[in-house]
Amino acid sequence: AAGQVFVVYANTGVSPPQAVLLTWNFGTSALGDVSRDFNTGRIYVGTAGGRLYSVPETADLTPP
Repeated sequence: AAGQVFVVYANTGVSPPQAVLLTWNFGTSALGDVSRDFNTGRIYVGTAGGRLYSVPETADLTPP
């Protein structure tokens, strides 16, 4: 959907194998490519409206 970033957990071990954990809504502008800073874990995404958003790293939910 326009303006939304989804965090998908893809290692659930059950069927269906994916689950949406979080959704960030950044308005109605189209989003550009998502980029990840591997030093901080933050995810960056720019919009067609000229804004740059930074979202925090999501914890690893894989069971031990």
